Amino acid sequence: MSSPQASGDPRAEQQPASQEAILRDYAERLRRFRERRRAVHLQISRLRPENRRPHHLRIAQQAFEPLVQGYEGALFKLFSEDLVVTVNGAPKDRLDKVIDRLCGLFGEDPLFAADAPVSAFVTHFDLEHDLEALIDLADRMERARQDQEAESAAGEPADSLAADRPVQRSPLDPEGLRQMVEAIVQADLSNYSRRQLICVVIPGAPPQPVFRELFIAVAALGQTLLPNREILGNRWLFQYLTQILDLRVLAMLTKSNDILHEGHVAINLNVETATSAAFLKLDEALNKADRGKIIIEFQVIDVFADLARFAFARDFLRSRGYRVCLDGCSHLTLHHIDRRKLGVDFVKLAWSNALSDCLEGPQGDDLKAAVVRMGRQRIILNRCDAPEALEIGPRLGIDLYQGYHLDNLLAGSELRHKPVKLFRENAPPATAESNGRKTGDTP
Repeated sequence: MSSPQASGDPRAEQQPASQEAILRDYAERLRRFRERRRAVHLQISRLRPENRRPHHLRIAQQAFEPLVQGYEGALFKLFSEDLVVTVNGAPKDRLDKVIDRLCGLFGEDPLFAADAPVSAFVTHFDLEHDLEALIDLADRMERARQDQEAESAAGEPADSLAADRPVQRSPLDPEGLRQMVEAIVQADLSNYSRRQLICVVIPGAPPQPVFRELFIAVAALGQTLLPNREILGNRWLFQYLTQILDLRVLAMLTKSNDILHEGHVAINLNVETATSAAFLKLDEALNKADRGKIIIEFQVIDVFADLARFAFARDFLRSRGYRVCLDGCSHLTLHHIDRRKLGVDFVKLAWSNALSDCLEGPQGDDLKAAVVRMGRQRIILNRCDAPEALEIGPRLGIDLYQGYHLDNLLAGSELRHKPVKLFRENAPPATAESNGRKTGDTP
């Protein structure tokens, strides 16, 4: 397909059709052949510029080539650098594995924040039901492309279709940090407060909630308070920002600890925050029983940045009756973690399709041995955003799970409000080195 240039001369060279127009034409031709066809839209335009370099795009395109060639597929590279891929009859798990590998490639990008679902990066279309949605996407992207061309030709921005254009955010800088901190101090964070269940899952039985994690939806907060900045774009400035958020979370708990009436709760803090004046104020407001209901989570990168500081904070927390969880482990790092020597009660392992792929062979044996050493009720498989995650846990010997898929399974269920007891009453938290419980014992 092609369209003539603006000149009325029939001999004028014809411009090639855009990828957006070709996608729309292709989708229209699928109206009679939509059965068993799928499409995915990878929103590469939402990644930071350093993650959208030519070699990244080549890798992303090459990753889909076997599926495109083997399942009568097509790949479209849009003007925004987004990719749309269609396949005919490809197993969903094969498609998901390719997507997961790409998520791993871009895993350090702020788009993949802990509280962000994978859907922030990829949109799935079952073309038997979603063909109109794919056509609408092609139309919107074509309008945005034309709008961008008009801007370039005029040398000034055009506003008519700005909403269709991918939003480009600049990384957080010191001035943006100042604005963000001022906004957080003034903002009501209750609308951004989230609770997510950690559940025991036994095959053949419904998930049983055991405790909740309380956290702030950082990505949503940033889009509201500072929409033109990528607040996770600078690791060190964002680290400072999390310390400010820590103080707000502690203030919320100090003001009202009603959530503790629902059972045990986990909060994710910086190591430094755990010995701050704000934490000590919360500690003074809690009785011994309530302290025993709180699990303090630390990111693995924060722990290993200063082990001495972590050890001091851990010992203080343990002496006051709190429990400690190590968050942020992957299938590549788990076997390096010694839970007992670190003196933590729980370790979180992030689920991914890459984790599934490595279960066979030596790496899988290392992971299974690590779970045995830690205890099956001491390790939590988190980021469980798909049903496949619940199939991996039993193969590893894991009982505890967390993620959006569990939230969906329990949506509307009374079980959400009836957590089972994971902890023995008055049981002490784990101790470093001297943890004498046998592997797999109930905490």
